[in-house]
Amino acid sequence: MSMLPIVSRGVKFPNLVKLIGSHNPATQANAIGLINNLLLKEKSTPITLDTVGNIREALRTYVQGRSATFGKEMKHEMYVFQVLTLNRLTPRAFQRYDPKNEAHVQMLQYLSDACFPEPVPSSGSRNSTTVAAATQGKKLGFTNNPPWSDFNETDRKS
Repeated sequence: MSMLPIVSRGVKFPNLVKLIGSHNPATQANAIGLINNLLLKEKSTPITLDTVGNIREALRTYVQGRSATFGKEMKHEMYVFQVLTLNRLTPRAFQRYDPKNEAHVQMLQYLSDACFPEPVPSSGSRNSTTVAAATQGKKLGFTNNPPWSDFNETDRKS
């Protein structure tokens, strides 16, 4: 009998992120290895973008930030983590953007906030907010106004 279902129910990602903060390189490698195994074996294991961001931040802070050199095992585990998290996003990459879908709007807002953490200066009118969003979109390489319409254009080209 596989222990993975039991482990995946009992082990939570935030607890594993705390273990990445350990001063022991073996504990760090084991924590990221367990995260990778959970992601690999249980495709349905729920993991949010915030959790992925927290794991990446912990890796930057506690692994990469502490020393310029780390073992082959940790390099491998970090590579596997990157591949697994990117592969989970592949189906969403081919999903057409729908401005009426609240999840799509929230994701676009999340990305916008990540790129531009400062609030958009506006006079409060919808028009000035749209202009500010278009200006920010141009900085990121979007060509259309509103910027999200670039997603639909990409869909038509394929």
